[in-house]
Amino acid sequence: MRELILVAAVLVAGCAQQTTTTVAAAGSPRPCGSTEANVQLFGAFQKPGPLPYEPGLTVFAAIERGGGLTDGATVSRLSIKRCGHSVGPFEVPAMPGAPTDVPLERGDVLDVPIESW
Repeated sequence: MRELILVAAVLVAGCAQQTTTTVAAAGSPRPCGSTEANVQLFGAFQKPGPLPYEPGLTVFAAIERGGGLTDGATVSRLSIKRCGHSVGPFEVPAMPGAPTDVPLERGDVLDVPIESW
């Protein structure tokens, strides 16, 4: 539970500190808190790329909708980028409601690195 509170607090604080621009998936600036319709999935996803945002979307649900993770996923290094700030790394949630299964917002970027050899 402590991990969930810490993750949520850092994400909220990051958005409060930077309200001008952030770097979107393509590397172009977008307003923080914009109406971007997608969450971006990067790295070790079976289906990386844009994922339509829906209210209530969580990390676990986004991973499922992204087809799950590849065999080479570094499951201990999930990060969320929001409003120009990165939070993590932390463990990929093992189930819905796990401490790291935090709510996502429009424009968030989920990144699960691929193991390097």
